[in-house]
Amino acid sequence: TFSEFAMGFRHVLCLFFSLLCLASCLPSDASSSISVWPSKHLHQRSPLLFGAFFEEINHAGVGGLYGELIYNRAFEDPSTPLATKAPAKMVSLSYGTSSQYLRHCNFVGFVSQILDKQDDEDSSFIQHPGLASNLNGYVSFEAPLWPNYFLVASNQGGKSYLRLVQTDHSAAFNQSATFRMVQGLADPNAISLQLYSNRSSYIYASPVNNGQCQNLWDEGNTLSLLTGTPPSNSAATFRLSSPNYASSPSWFFISDSAGRGNITLDKTMPLNSASTISLRLDVSTVGAGVANSGYWGIKLAPYTTYNVTFFARANPTFINNKGAIIISLESMDGTQVYATQKLSTALTSSWAYYGLGLTTSNVQESNARFSIRTSAVGSVWFDVVSVFPPTYKGRANGLRADLAQRVADMKPTFMRFPGGCYVEGDKLVDAFRWKNSIGPISERPGHWNLWGYWSEDGLGMLEYLTFIEDIGASPVYVTNIGISHTDYIPTASLQPWIQDALDALQFANGPASTQWGALRAKYGHPQPFNISIIALGNEDCGKFGVYNQNYEAFATAIRKQYPNILFIANCELSGVPMVDIFDYHIYSNDDWFYNNVHAFDKQDRNGAHVFVSEYAVTQGSGKGNLGAALAEAAFTTGLVINSDIVMLASYAPLFTNVYDRTWNPDAIQFNSTAVAPTPSYWVQLLFSQHTGDVVVPVQVTSPNNTLFACATLYSRTNSISLAVINRAEAAVDVSFDLVDQNKLSGNVTVVTLSSGSLLDENSLDLPNQVVPKTSSFKTQTSPFTYNIEGYSLTFMIIPL
Repeated sequence: TFSEFAMGFRHVLCLFFSLLCLASCLPSDASSSISVWPSKHLHQRSPLLFGAFFEEINHAGVGGLYGELIYNRAFEDPSTPLATKAPAKMVSLSYGTSSQYLRHCNFVGFVSQILDKQDDEDSSFIQHPGLASNLNGYVSFEAPLWPNYFLVASNQGGKSYLRLVQTDHSAAFNQSATFRMVQGLADPNAISLQLYSNRSSYIYASPVNNGQCQNLWDEGNTLSLLTGTPPSNSAATFRLSSPNYASSPSWFFISDSAGRGNITLDKTMPLNSASTISLRLDVSTVGAGVANSGYWGIKLAPYTTYNVTFFARANPTFINNKGAIIISLESMDGTQVYATQKLSTALTSSWAYYGLGLTTSNVQESNARFSIRTSAVGSVWFDVVSVFPPTYKGRANGLRADLAQRVADMKPTFMRFPGGCYVEGDKLVDAFRWKNSIGPISERPGHWNLWGYWSEDGLGMLEYLTFIEDIGASPVYVTNIGISHTDYIPTASLQPWIQDALDALQFANGPASTQWGALRAKYGHPQPFNISIIALGNEDCGKFGVYNQNYEAFATAIRKQYPNILFIANCELSGVPMVDIFDYHIYSNDDWFYNNVHAFDKQDRNGAHVFVSEYAVTQGSGKGNLGAALAEAAFTTGLVINSDIVMLASYAPLFTNVYDRTWNPDAIQFNSTAVAPTPSYWVQLLFSQHTGDVVVPVQVTSPNNTLFACATLYSRTNSISLAVINRAEAAVDVSFDLVDQNKLSGNVTVVTLSSGSLLDENSLDLPNQVVPKTSSFKTQTSPFTYNIEGYSLTFMIIPL
């Protein structure tokens, strides 16, 4: 148990046998050696040392680990209006040589050339100094979230406007000057449009409403042509978000050639107090509907059933026409239908819950959309429209299986959740409140996430705890103690927040006979989850001068009811009681991590334990390169050696959706289709899977200071696990001496993480550029020599 571990003996040999941690390329006549003392047991390794930290950042949960495929399913997200009219916002316009530029509300950019194309894309560009006013035309382009969009240059009142329009009716535009796009998706975060005309015409954007910005989604919202001095020269390329959710639709109107209708958000007759906005679909001619393309596209797998649920009601016209709802999964342009079903139950004028399954055939699609159409005219309202694929372990309201499995593969012994800053909120009104995250998803109101997007709280308290249990880890819950980034609750007024934390613990730990334990049992989990560690706040030390007092108030109240729970403070508090563990966060460059391998060698063994809950190389790390991972590995050897006082550690952040890389780097990169763990992920996995339960002394001799190591003993199998980091480019022959072990059992298993450059990293296109490789060799005696690859982390499992 932890108590036995924490009360176990500490010994003075820790410093004597710590890594010498020396580094660089070895001259040919230099000797490198690593000595291990298997029979000298320093201490038990903390059984909770290697864990995971989940925070709702980078769309880690929403549009990531959480299985929901529909973006803004309850229509409550204030940042994503409906695409009844397409967004005209130009996020970026590349600069040119003209003195004229385009202005659109929050962004000012420059454009120099209006590009003319006489025939096909092989023709050269022709720059025109003049402007034309009477121009009509359109250009369609591909975008993950914007199907059936056209960049339209149209004449109104003698002025030509440039506008982005969503419609299926391209034929409605005058095509005498048709523009084409020949350069599509330039990178995962932007779309580049190069406009070519089939005649000598130019795009002209004139001011509207005296050049004043209007609502981004207004029909008259256009680009304005102004004058000024451009800052640089380049080709004229329009860049549009791909997409930033603050300027992108979640739901958009669709129709076939005959269909007519409209969609609006409606606050009349709400579903309930948590879901107050619904989507109204008005169909005046059959063939119209509404679609959602999920989080940067919906992935469909072959022969797979997708669970669709929603609430709906209809007006008398639709009901009298015996209208039906047709639900489909289809290609982004709507030309291919992969699965479709007509709802067999008739709608009524009152809200009702509906569900069905959509099963695909032999299809492999990474960029699909979900659609709803009607068989009759009339009005239909929808709310909480949800689509789930098969989930991890088949859980209802569950998790995306491939991402969940990547976490499970790490074999974390704990998971810190649901965040860091996500728990605090920029303001307390936006803080994570666990009670709003339990129960039916239709009764979860959601909240604004300070990382820049809406959280529907579908991934809530029960889902977190269930997942942690499913992967065999222990929950480390982070609770808000009345402090956000910009406001706080005075200590004297904390009682409601303290009670909220007590209720959370009762929900997780209480028997089914208690108020909150009974609710947990009602939701399908009668057995307690047993939270044994709780973090009081996140990075709150020193904020508003109240952290120490708030911490003590929370700790005092919780300990009265839960005397065995351990508390984590946000820093190494002085003079504050009941600090069992203190939190330590470090983001820096690789040199810092190499230079601080011994950071905890002199930590007071009679004080609080250490939780290194967030650490990563964030400078010079690319999107997660090998150089960063090796520095983190070297630092981790120090955590192992000092694991009598360093109780827990976790890399951060865990996930990033590549379309929202707010924080970089991260352990696991993904989009709707693919997953690419970074080298840092593999470091965490290897240490978790290949570190023994007893720490033994190790001594490293490295003439040019390139080698770092730690050693542990698997007491059950009587084998040594030796982790060795070589930060140099050159491989090196190392003499390994297992002191007092002249004879060895034979086969040595070797697991190596290495690549030819410190800059090498994994990507969605090349996910296996840097991955572990396993080999073995035989040796019967000690010492023995083994060649350690350059730029590598090597684990050697040596049977004694």
